[in-house]
Amino acid sequence: MPKQPKYEDRLLIINKRIIISGFVADKLPTYFTSRKKVFCKDGNLMKIRDATIEEKGHVISNLTSGKGYSIYSRYDLQTGYYKFEINKYGEIIVNLEDYIK
Repeated sequence: MPKQPKYEDRLLIINKRIIISGFVADKLPTYFTSRKKVFCKDGNLMKIRDATIEEKGHVISNLTSGKGYSIYSRYDLQTGYYKFEINKYGEIIVNLEDYIK
């Protein structure tokens, strides 16, 4: 069982790097890390979804601890812990207004 993060219901974002802790990764579908991701911003929400064949997408990297992942986003976001949810399609939806510094 991965170490429980500071906020289990939040993702850590540092500038353009999104950190997915092992605790959160356990809630994601098994295929999540095998596909490149794209970021879609719509108002105060950002969706992290699988890239289609036509899209370049961003590669998911393992954290050095081996217990989690990181993804580089094209969006420069403020550092903090952001509220998120995982929808039925395995996409991560991040609320950009609900964060803790």
